[in-house]
Amino acid sequence: MFIEGGLQWTDLIYFAFVIFLIWTLIILIGFLAVILARTLLIKSKFSGGLAVVFFFVISAAIEGVYELIYRIPALAGLRILEWNIWDTLFYTVICLILFGVSGVLADRKLSV
Repeated sequence: MFIEGGLQWTDLIYFAFVIFLIWTLIILIGFLAVILARTLLIKSKFSGGLAVVFFFVISAAIEGVYELIYRIPALAGLRILEWNIWDTLFYTVICLILFGVSGVLADRKLSV
């Protein structure tokens, strides 16, 4: 069915995985932003606004690291392609790092 239109099942599965990965990244950035805001402003009604600021700061930092990686000469040519395995690997590692940092901060905050 998909082969007639030029789209194969592996493309569809890869696309679904990428969408899931991006969704997970957004959720983890938001979770970390809320934990950081609630840790810094413990009993403040402004922590929600600070969480929004943290969300955009963390997102900008991740994209900054992404841009720095593609300045490496061996990876610079891969940018011509739309999405490659290195992008998937990068965002998977970033998700794992965000999950770990959020877990450590939540454990420290909840164990006090």
